[in-house]
Amino acid sequence: MTNKPLRRIPLFLCIVFAGMISQAQNATKSPYSIYGIGDLVYGGFVQNALTGRTDRSFKQENSFTYINPASLAFLKRTSFQLGARMDLGKFTTGDSAKTETSFNNSTFSYFSLGIPLSEKKGIAFSLGIMPHSSKGYNITSTGIFDSVKYVNDFGGSGGINKVFAGFGMLINKHIAVGTNFNFLFGNLAETKFRIYPNQIDKFSYSDESSTYAKGVQIDFGLQYTENLRKGFEHTLGITAQLGNSLNARRRQIIRTFNMNGVYIDTIVNDKDKAGNIELPMSYGIGYSIGKPEQLMFSLDYFTQDWAKYSAFGENPGLTQLSRYSAGLYYQPDALFEKSSSKRDHFKNYFRYTRYTAGAYYENTHLMIKGTQVTEFGITFGMQLPYVRQIKLPGGDQMTLVSRINIGADYAKRGTTKNGLIQEDYLRIYLAFNFSDKWFIKRKYQ
Repeated sequence: MTNKPLRRIPLFLCIVFAGMISQAQNATKSPYSIYGIGDLVYGGFVQNALTGRTDRSFKQENSFTYINPASLAFLKRTSFQLGARMDLGKFTTGDSAKTETSFNNSTFSYFSLGIPLSEKKGIAFSLGIMPHSSKGYNITSTGIFDSVKYVNDFGGSGGINKVFAGFGMLINKHIAVGTNFNFLFGNLAETKFRIYPNQIDKFSYSDESSTYAKGVQIDFGLQYTENLRKGFEHTLGITAQLGNSLNARRRQIIRTFNMNGVYIDTIVNDKDKAGNIELPMSYGIGYSIGKPEQLMFSLDYFTQDWAKYSAFGENPGLTQLSRYSAGLYYQPDALFEKSSSKRDHFKNYFRYTRYTAGAYYENTHLMIKGTQVTEFGITFGMQLPYVRQIKLPGGDQMTLVSRINIGADYAKRGTTKNGLIQEDYLRIYLAFNFSDKWFIKRKYQ
C-alpha cells in the first residue's frame, strides 16, 4: 500500500478544525430563528441541494450523501467534499402597507471525507462537520403599555454544530445499509430587552441567556437498487434518525435598569442550570430512476414531529415538519470515452457537464399565531467535471472524476398575512467534490 493517504489526513484534520471555527459564524439572519434551536440547516451536500434537496436514493462511485449513509457502500473513490453558500434576500412585513428589509449572509457549509475500505465488499466510512441549526436574529418593535411607549429589542446568535462519522456496507448486490454517529454541540445565546425611553418612574429590564448543549445522535439508512433494461437502474432509499436528548447548561440573568442604563435589581441569576433539549425522531424515503452517468430523476419525502421537541421542559408551539422534493440531473455525454482525444474532451467540455434542477415544498416546524409557516423553492445548477488519469501498478489506468458544483436556490418562506414575515432569498452555492484513489494494492512478480 502507498502511504500517501496518511500524509493527507493531517491536512484534512486542519481543514476540519478551520470548519469548526467557521461554524461559530451565524449561518442565518432570519427572524424565524428565534424559535427552538434556531433555523434548521439542510443536512445534504450541495450536489443534492441543487436537485431539489433529493438525497435518500442518491449513490455514485465518486461521491456519497450524508443524509443516507448507505450510499457509502457504493463509493469506489475517496471523496473529499466542502461547500459554502451566500444568501441574498429580503424580509417583508405588513399586509397592506408593506415594509421591506434587505439582507445578505455567507458561510461555509460543510467538510466531509468518504473513504472506501473494500470495493469488492462495498465497505466505506466517512468523517465530517456541518451545522445542524443556527440562530441569527435581531428584532425591534415598539408598543404602548399603561399609556407609556416602550421598545422591545430581541437578539440571538450561535447554533448547534454536528461532527459525524459514517459507515456503510453492502449486504448483497442489491441492498446496502449504513449508519451515522453524530456528536452535536453548540451554544445558543439570546437577549431580550424592554426599554422605556426617558421614563423616570418605570424601569426597563433585560433578559440575557446562554445555553450550551451537547449529545449523541444516530442515523440509519438503507438503499435497494436494481438494474433495469438499456442501462437504466432504480434505487429506493429509506432513512431514520433516532430522537435524542442533549445535555444542556443554561446561564440566565434578568435585571432591571433605569433610563441612564444603571442596573437597579437582579430578578433571576441562574449561573449553571442543568436541563435537557429533546430532539424528535425523523423519517425519510426517496426513489430515483435513470442512467447514473447521464440522466437521473429523483423524488423525496421527509418528516419530523417537532411537537415532541422540548427545551428545559418547554415547547414554543412547534409542529410537524414535512418536505416534498423532486429533482433531476442531465449530462449530454458520458464522461471521456476511451476513443476520445484530449482535444475532443476540451472542445466538448460542456457536454460532459452535469446540469441539475429541482423543486421542493415544505410545511416547516413553525406554527405561529395558528398559521403554519411554509417554504417553496426551485433549484438549478451545474456540476463541472475535472477528470484526470492515474497509472495503477501493472500499467493499467484509472479515471478519476472530480466536480465543481455551482448553482442557486430561489425560495420563499412565510407570508405577510396574520402579522407574519415573508422571506424571499436567492441562495448561491459553491462546492467541491475531489475524487482520489488512496489505497492501491501493488502487484509483485
